[in-house]
Formats: sequence, structure tokens, C-alpha cells
Amino acid sequence: MEQGRIIFKLNQVGFAINSRWKVFLDGNEIGSIDFNNELEVMVSKGQHMVKYKVGAQSTKELVINVGEEDVIVTCVWDGSVSNFYATGSAVQYSQMPMGNYNNVNNSSLVYRKYIEEISAKMQTNGIIWCVIAGIQILVGVSYSSFMLIVGVLNLISAIDDLRSSKSFLSNPIGIVDKVKPVAGAVIALVYNLLIGG
Repeated sequence: MEQGRIIFKLNQVGFAINSRWKVFLDGNEIGSIDFNNELEVMVSKGQHMVKYKVGAQSTKELVINVGEEDVIVTCVWDGSVSNFYATGSAVQYSQMPMGNYNNVNNSSLVYRKYIEEISAKMQTNGIIWCVIAGIQILVGVSYSSFMLIVGVLNLISAIDDLRSSKSFLSNPIGIVDKVKPVAGAVIALVYNLLIGG
């Protein structure tokens, strides 16, 4: 019987405690993953059902189609398990019974909708921080050089967010690399609390 490979991954957005996630394939627990360790399995080509579980939370079930190309199953952990998807030769469906595949493009549309929502939120975040940075720069010019420095740093960060919101539409997996480093966010938080008002 021909086989294909599934790679199970877990990506972290922001700060989170690294814990073990159980991986289920066709209803059976096959191992566990965390932010640093993925799991690779060889399975027969065809349709399979996958799901992750951490503590009391469980992702939706995806039905994937394993073919020639590797299937990468990923959950982006941002405090919830809702951002769960598959890429590669996978055809994904949420919470559908095996064998019920009337609309192949349905999952692609849902996946695209999530990408566009996240991009819009990133853009809104960038705009809000542009306004905050503008206020900090105006106050900094009038009263405090420290506030001016913080405003400029926030403006640079806001412009980067606006650029990222556009690039995220074409490369959604790249968002993990952008937000994974926690140090920048912590430093920004500290200088905004201490100096930026």
C-alpha cells in the first residue's frame, strides 16, 4: 500500500507555557508534540481524520487527504485552539464525517477568511499604534525627549505591523516567525509603561 507523510506541528504566538499536546489520527492517540518538537508519521494515502488535544481543550477535527506531497498539520496557539489547519496536498474539512466531500473549495474559503481577518486585525493594530505614536511624538517635541524616542520606536513598530498585515496575506505561515520572539514585545511593553505614559 502506498504511503504519504504527515507532519504534526505546533506554533506559538506570544507568550505561552510549553506543554505537551496529544495528537490523534483516525481517533487514536499516536503521540505528542510541543513548541520545540514535531511529530512525523507515515500513513496510507487517502483520507484521514486528525485532531490535537491539550488539557481540557481540543481542536476541531480535520479530514485530510494524504497524497504525494507531505501534509503539514498545524495549530497556532494564541490562547485558543481555533487556528487549526492543514497545508500541502491536504484537503481539509472541519467537523465533517469521513466520505462527505461535496464541496472541495469550502475549506479553502474558510481558511482564506481567517487569513483575511487576522490581516485586518494586524492592520487595525498598526493604525492604532500609528495614532498613539503620533501623540507621543507631539508630546515629546513639546515636553520630553524620552517621549519623543518612545514615539519614534512605536511608529517604526506600527509601520512594520502595517507591512506585515499585507505580507501575511501571501505568506500566512510567516506570521509565526514574526511574532515568535517575545523579547521585542516585552521591551516595547516596558518602555511604553515606564517612559511612554
